[in-house]
Amino acid sequence: MSGVMISVSEFFDGAAGSLIWLVCAFAAWGLMFHAPLGRRVFRHRVSIAAPPDKVWSAMLLEPSPPGGWAGVLQIEAQQFVDGPLLRHEAVVRYPHQPGPAKTLLSRVVRLEPAKRLESEAESLDGVAFAPRDKARAVLALAEEDGATRLEQEIHTTVKGLYGHIATGRFYDRYLDHLRAHCEGSTPPAPRSLVPRSTAVCLGVAAVVASAVTIGWNASAPIWLMVGVAVCLELTILIHEFGHYLAMRAFGHRDASVVLIPFFGGATLGARPMASRYEAAMVALAGPGFSALFVLVAAPFAARGLDLLRMDVGRLDASLDLAGPVACLVVLVVLVLMIPLNLVNLAPLGMFDGGKLVGAVVHGRAQRAALTAAMAAALGYSTLQWGTAGEFGNMAALLVAMWVYQSVARRAPEPRQEPMTRWQAATTLAALAVTIAVYAEASRALLPDFAMALRSGMDAADGDRTASSREESESHTAAP
Repeated sequence: MSGVMISVSEFFDGAAGSLIWLVCAFAAWGLMFHAPLGRRVFRHRVSIAAPPDKVWSAMLLEPSPPGGWAGVLQIEAQQFVDGPLLRHEAVVRYPHQPGPAKTLLSRVVRLEPAKRLESEAESLDGVAFAPRDKARAVLALAEEDGATRLEQEIHTTVKGLYGHIATGRFYDRYLDHLRAHCEGSTPPAPRSLVPRSTAVCLGVAAVVASAVTIGWNASAPIWLMVGVAVCLELTILIHEFGHYLAMRAFGHRDASVVLIPFFGGATLGARPMASRYEAAMVALAGPGFSALFVLVAAPFAARGLDLLRMDVGRLDASLDLAGPVACLVVLVVLVLMIPLNLVNLAPLGMFDGGKLVGAVVHGRAQRAALTAAMAAALGYSTLQWGTAGEFGNMAALLVAMWVYQSVARRAPEPRQEPMTRWQAATTLAALAVTIAVYAEASRALLPDFAMALRSGMDAADGDRTASSREESESHTAAP
């Protein structure tokens, strides 16, 4: 009876710890992508070796070059339209995106051809912008030493730190493409909407946040907590690198990976997914690439288990040996990677498993069948090694995701190319192989890791007891 009570207590302790982390994770996610930062003004200036008339025509009268401005926004036609109020009309779409193009209407506030334009976005495809969402643009052109000096101001509402960073980078890319087009030069290579310096700062912040979370109630040395935090973020990077490779394979040349403190990581691109197959494979690529890493790294993990069984207390005596330390690092990465990716394959909400289910199936019956099959496979993978605290942690996480999915406002589904039967079969086969790898690895490696860790701790306790006994005997024998 006492054992049952202890298990229940551990379950709820694990659930409480997960809920605390979830509060931090959702706060970080909201700050990164959804926090209302109000209206911001983005100012840009560029010199283009072309006359103002040519720059003006390229920006406001002609279709955009192949691939679109900034490599993202494809303008198929644009013109000024007379009416009660003068408007600028542009027919836009994402390159390689299926479905009809959309018409963007902007009210012209001030117009001086080839010199100045002030406009305010009114509607997109007949849907009016809310007052807070209307973007105001001010464009000024002036001839200077045979070239055109272009100054642009964009007044727009920004959501999240990513929106603040990415909006400025987008217009930088837009003007780079415009200059190359007007000068007849090669357009610049696609680049990420997140600067490298920002990604590095976020990565350092993520390591610090993980170290604080891991060491909240622990008495381990600081170097050990930081080391485990680095391994955790490395695990997330490997997962996100799988998404990155898949996005690059599907043509997202501007894809970028960022670590988000407390939340995990994200792989970002400028355009939506063009097809359901693309969405499914990009979602599966994170766990899939990590599963491939598990297979490749398994022999090193076995060596790490042997080292761990020796004595946990003596590990820092071998820090100067690159081989043993590397094996231990690989072992810790795998021990963190397996449960992280198993949870991420849960068929819920924003998890990769939820995105995959949403892309592969349509009807309720098919969705229910695939969800049940994935849940059963993931449950089988965790029953062998999970403790009551770990099950409480996972249960709280899954319940929170289910609640969020139930109450969150659902965005309209983007128009995507349907998935063929061959593509669906390929996706499901890859999913089955991925889950099988994690099921085998979790049932083989994680229990062995727990036993090896316990064995190493017992050896360390035995050594400390023997050392204390010898010291006591030496003091007793002293004159």
